[in-house]
Amino acid sequence: MIVLEAHALTKSFSGLQALKGVDLEVEEGKILGIIGANGAGKTTLFNCIMGAFPPTSGTVLLEGRDITGMPAHQLARLGMVRTFQLMRPFHTMTVLENVEVAAMSRGARGAAVRAEAVGSIERTGLSEWAGHQSGLLPAGMQKRLELARALALRPRILLLDEVLAGLVPSERAPVLDLLSSLRRDEGMTMVFVEHIMAAIRVLSDHVVMMDQGAVLASGDAQTVLSDPHVIEAYLGKELPHA
Repeated sequence: MIVLEAHALTKSFSGLQALKGVDLEVEEGKILGIIGANGAGKTTLFNCIMGAFPPTSGTVLLEGRDITGMPAHQLARLGMVRTFQLMRPFHTMTVLENVEVAAMSRGARGAAVRAEAVGSIERTGLSEWAGHQSGLLPAGMQKRLELARALALRPRILLLDEVLAGLVPSERAPVLDLLSSLRRDEGMTMVFVEHIMAAIRVLSDHVVMMDQGAVLASGDAQTVLSDPHVIEAYLGKELPHA
């Protein structure tokens, strides 16, 4: 079953066309990986899907419902949540307080707020950091906090914008394990933008390669990553393996 669709999505900024008729489909319980060089339009695509700004033309459908331009807080109530490449915690609040705010924004009240927050913190391996001020966390823990806040919203579809960016290999592995378990144990549907090809190969059921605002290639990871046009467009020589 297709749960998320974009049809002929375009976005222009003062004459610059950042998206050029992008089409994509995401199947329920699957993971779609989106790759492309910097400036390819990946984050713009996320922003259009999540209502950060409306597309110039085209439509976005969630389970067949037109959600084009719908703001993020309404999409969260429908079960679709995103994380950000640049983390945005409340820096003076603790990890627990940050996740409690997310739980409250979903509608949790009273004791349920603490229970939801603690569950999300435990799931993301942040229990020992729960009482720490979030602004003082190392980058790897802030990435996990971003995930914990997203999970406190109980998403069915999770959009991840470079969730591994800035992490060393030892920090990436637990995050990859968590994402795999979310799909395996909870059937969560995910769309993730990533530059780390090892993650794309391990996680993705389907891969979309974007170039200059358009979809250059689409298919399984092996087919897309071995496509000479993809390799040339991405780095000119070869795709990164790390």
